[in-house]
Amino acid sequence: MSPSVEPFNEAKYKALMDGLSIKEESLNKVLSSNGYFRLEAEYFVAQSFSSSNSLFGRDVLDYIQYGTSKYLNEQNEGFPVLRLNEYDSFFIKKPAKCCDKISLQEYEDLRLKKNDVLICRTNGNPDLVGRAAIVMKDYPYAYASYLFRVRTNDKIKPSTFVAYLNSKYGRMEIDKNSMKGNQTNFSPAKLNDIVVPLFSLGFESCIQDYFQLAYEDVEASKAKYQSAADLLSNYLNLSQFDGNNCIVKQISDSFQKSGRLDAEYYQSKYEIVENHILTMAHCMLSDVADVISGEFVEDSEYGAVGIAYIRGSDITNSVIDNDNAVKVNVSLDKRKTISTNDIAFSMIGSVGNVSINKSCDMGLVSNNLGVIAPHDKKMSNLILLYLSSEIGQLLFEKYQTRTAQPKIKKEDVGKFLFPILPIEKQMKLSQMVEDSFAFRHRSQQLLDIAVKAVEMAIETDESTALAWLKTQQIGE
Repeated sequence: MSPSVEPFNEAKYKALMDGLSIKEESLNKVLSSNGYFRLEAEYFVAQSFSSSNSLFGRDVLDYIQYGTSKYLNEQNEGFPVLRLNEYDSFFIKKPAKCCDKISLQEYEDLRLKKNDVLICRTNGNPDLVGRAAIVMKDYPYAYASYLFRVRTNDKIKPSTFVAYLNSKYGRMEIDKNSMKGNQTNFSPAKLNDIVVPLFSLGFESCIQDYFQLAYEDVEASKAKYQSAADLLSNYLNLSQFDGNNCIVKQISDSFQKSGRLDAEYYQSKYEIVENHILTMAHCMLSDVADVISGEFVEDSEYGAVGIAYIRGSDITNSVIDNDNAVKVNVSLDKRKTISTNDIAFSMIGSVGNVSINKSCDMGLVSNNLGVIAPHDKKMSNLILLYLSSEIGQLLFEKYQTRTAQPKIKKEDVGKFLFPILPIEKQMKLSQMVEDSFAFRHRSQQLLDIAVKAVEMAIETDESTALAWLKTQQIGE
């Protein structure tokens, strides 16, 4: 035996084989069971379900359309284009990027209409592929090519369709029909092949009502948060300022003091804001919070259980989406963690995105993110509001370095000037932010109930699901 070859280890072999299963299928059955001649094992071992009253996706859809693949920009040039990042739970929000490469006619063709359903077509994270959102009103937005939109016919309401696709049974069908690779893909052709259960008009109307109430709460949340931002601007007397003036700096006043030579850093709009804050009670952000950077975790550590690992896609809606965050099986010992009421912010790419952690006692953040850990957690809402306001976003703009990938250092975030307001004003602003979160929490409760009702109707019957719905109490 070659010295490089280990002797057979029966215990190790059994451990490696534990949990593996074998399923045999005849070639004739494989070739006849699907129109795409799927041969990969995952397709035949994937979980599915049966329904006595169901159709295929192709039977409930009237319209399917891909989005634009043209280059997007962050300079607000052209038409706003929605991406997966702008999913707001099962709804959508204002896009952060635009496209000036499409014509007015293309834009009009891609504009989102009420009751459109958007579905994620491809992503590196398989859990996001197939994720669906409903368009609750006409929006002046186009959408990107890694999404596609569909319109349902009279066999199923769009709200029910979205609830189903985001349910565990919808996920079974999506996972079964997705194509796995470096990028998982769920094309419109695959959507045509999924099983879609049908429901009565009465049941669907109930699901639609839940979606409408959830949407109203999301809009109320946004309005409350905007009111808090407006009040903060009023308190700071910074509602208007001139940001269009240029400024000339000598080397002695620029590079030798700041180490920065980029012109953007010295724009007068930043100086005007900072000089104004200097006239009131203030400190640096590092005086009221610790600012740390995240760390990289290998994909091989991802799993179904473990510690929440927060990435850039999880911090798009002011509150971190811990439910959809990937889990990692690592020890927290000597790790840079995020705890309840800490704030995560993007350090690379879309610099300045901020969200607060409201539901995870302890987790990790990726190396593209940073964490602001307030010394007094009662300050968390106020810090979040300040950093997400126009003022805070200007500070992120000032201190980021503009390379192929915009970046900001945690040390520079710690240098942000932070106004110290009277305690009664702090409390008022913090409560307004908390009220905004309460609306958003109730919205998610309503959507979760709608999804659970759909799952229950599949598992048992509609009568059982409707009876259960009557027992649900939604928090105020």
